[in-house]
Amino acid sequence: MTQRRSSQTPQTSTPGTATTSGPSADFGGGFAWGAWIRNTGAITAVVIGSGFATGQEILQFFAFHGLWGIIGTGIVVCVILGFVAAQLARAGYHQRFARPGQAYEFFAGRWLGLAFEWFALLFMFAVTIIMIAGADSLFVESFGWPPHVMGVIMTVLLVATVLMGLRRTVDIVGNIGPVIAVIAILLGIYGIAHNPSGIADSARFLADVDFEANEYGAVRAGSNWLVAGLLFASYNMLVLVNFVTAVGTESPQRKVAVASGASGGVLFALGAAVAGAGLLANLPQVWDKDIPMLEIAGLIAPWAQIIVAILIIFGVYTTAVPLLWSTVNQFAEDRTPRAVVLTLVFAALAMTFALFFDFRTLVNAIYTIGGWVGLIFMLILVAQTLVVQPIRNRRQKQHAQA
Repeated sequence: MTQRRSSQTPQTSTPGTATTSGPSADFGGGFAWGAWIRNTGAITAVVIGSGFATGQEILQFFAFHGLWGIIGTGIVVCVILGFVAAQLARAGYHQRFARPGQAYEFFAGRWLGLAFEWFALLFMFAVTIIMIAGADSLFVESFGWPPHVMGVIMTVLLVATVLMGLRRTVDIVGNIGPVIAVIAILLGIYGIAHNPSGIADSARFLADVDFEANEYGAVRAGSNWLVAGLLFASYNMLVLVNFVTAVGTESPQRKVAVASGASGGVLFALGAAVAGAGLLANLPQVWDKDIPMLEIAGLIAPWAQIIVAILIIFGVYTTAVPLLWSTVNQFAEDRTPRAVVLTLVFAALAMTFALFFDFRTLVNAIYTIGGWVGLIFMLILVAQTLVVQPIRNRRQKQHAQA
């Protein structure tokens, strides 16, 4: 990708106003397909993570809400994430923020934006904790590893990759992300084909589960499918903001930035919906498991479980790396001595927290809180893009013609 981001002063245009700076700012000319594929993969990879790849996140936000949890939640997430990610990438391309977190200030104003930025920073760090906890839980539950071993290994891998810098990080996770999404979709399709009547039977099964009593540790996110969809899209948006704006800033063309954001959000939503349908079709076998996707893989063959375990580790890795990078990048320029020190400190803190909290509890608590806060910012972004800025542009045009 073309290196465009530096310590430049960000542009001062208002939300939705395109600047003409940067290469290939217009929509003419060829399309950088390689950059689009790589960026789409990287954006998808950022939000896959341990919750998606293990199936725990999909179980709580999609499958536990029944058929409408698949259809309704899937549509809500697809529309919201596709639109929001495109707007974030567009803003990153045009504004060339001095730091990616300035996107919050760009859309929400100085003080409210600053509050969102600091919350998002804490949220990204909390999700990094979930990623490490998910990796450790997988190897303890599925392979009988001693506790903490995989958590330490994953932390070392995260540190090594983040220290390579943004461009290398995008190249690595961008190549892995689409593979993870495709395999998760294939598992979902297999789960449906294995027990097609299970989707219809799931309504009766869910009616007997007492989620309020936290039976067998099963937790459902959101009071209904619509709330679940809004929360799911909103907290994933918080995960995306810093990284997507940085990817937009690095994009060689405006159309590549916008297309990458939209396609990354849509691909993730479709993958989640199909994987959720596979879990829903086999709910009696997976509903009380930490790693439900492994149960689906077990329906194929033992070797498939090993492949899925590797998939999950990649899912953890491709999410945790950009999140750790985004956290460090709030305080230090890429690949500087200060960034090295902060990477080591934040990684050590995340690992310490991850190894002493329950994985399912972390997923439900952190993602639900992040979803409600993210929903507020998302509404502001949509209002600025679809209502406020068009009105402002129309008034400016009328004033110029007067």
